[in-house]
Amino acid sequence: RVGLPGHLTLLRSAHGKRSGKVWAALAQSGHRLLHLGDNPRADVEQPRAANMQAELTLQTQPTPTEAALLTAGLPLLAQVLREARLATPRGGLGNELLRLQTELNLPVLAASALHLLATAGDLPQLRLLFSARDARYLQAVYDALASGLPGGHPSSHYWHSSRLARTGGAADYLAYCRELIGPAAWLIDLCGTGASVLALRERLGIEPERALLFVCEFIDSPQQIAGLMQRYGLKDWQPPAALWTDRTLVPNEVLELLNYVPEGMVRGVKAVPGGFVPLREPMEFSPEVLAGVRAQQDFVHAYASHLAGAARSAGAPLLREFAEHGPQACAAIGSAAQGLMPEVSALVAAWLPGHRLAEHELAARLGAPV
Repeated sequence: RVGLPGHLTLLRSAHGKRSGKVWAALAQSGHRLLHLGDNPRADVEQPRAANMQAELTLQTQPTPTEAALLTAGLPLLAQVLREARLATPRGGLGNELLRLQTELNLPVLAASALHLLATAGDLPQLRLLFSARDARYLQAVYDALASGLPGGHPSSHYWHSSRLARTGGAADYLAYCRELIGPAAWLIDLCGTGASVLALRERLGIEPERALLFVCEFIDSPQQIAGLMQRYGLKDWQPPAALWTDRTLVPNEVLELLNYVPEGMVRGVKAVPGGFVPLREPMEFSPEVLAGVRAQQDFVHAYASHLAGAARSAGAPLLREFAEHGPQACAAIGSAAQGLMPEVSALVAAWLPGHRLAEHELAARLGAPV
């Protein structure tokens, strides 16, 4: 279940490691092994005494994020995150990405999903529309938690969306959004100012209450917001609901990189018999970045499957805990994120140049000065 090859030898012993007998027997049979374990004596001292290599792992200990949640009074959330982390094989994910996913991005997505479940849980008829591409992992985490927690929950839908599509005004796209939103929906995104969604609502001619916007992180930049309002011809400003701002968590670009998916940007949709199909741009990733993005996708989806089981074990108390202590959870995650700056710097150096080039080209298409 954890992805190990089935042909590997498995040794089971009640006391062989701690007593040293198993290491001595292996050494006598000519084996020279590297052992990884979490007990300083049984897993490190004893194998080294038999001339084996040995390394101590601290993976079973709470991460700084999990420890911060425990201190903040959210033991169930900390335990659920830990269980999903320990159950998920890393696959092709490098050390920096592994820490950033398990200690920053996935806790952010889990807290955001719990917030949605806690605030919209009594509205099972409501639709939650998760914006492509940035909110695809958030939808996976929401679906996992919703499947594990009791009661009815709003349905989730993958919304073919982008700033380019939302502000383009194409007839097929407006018809698609109007049909998907239906009587009432919440529009869910990872990061943003909300300006392009305001422009879309004006084009659709629907009232804000019918399509409220939630972002995990609000881009708190008055200058940028003023420029977007002018670009899109907006008169009234309505900030989205959010759990963090880019001043209380990390720069929004960091979250966007950690939620990269191997899809091209949606530029619109086309009406076909039976519905709508997305029109996509080619993927903008270099081969090296694309390999990391695919490893990231595999890890997040595997993590989400284990998160569902962990949530099922925690049950309704998990949701009650977050409903009571949500602000403390957000503060704890934001505080722990500050200890990840070396990993953030490595990610930014590897992936951010390509990201900013794509943003530069998109800004030109949207009519912004470049």
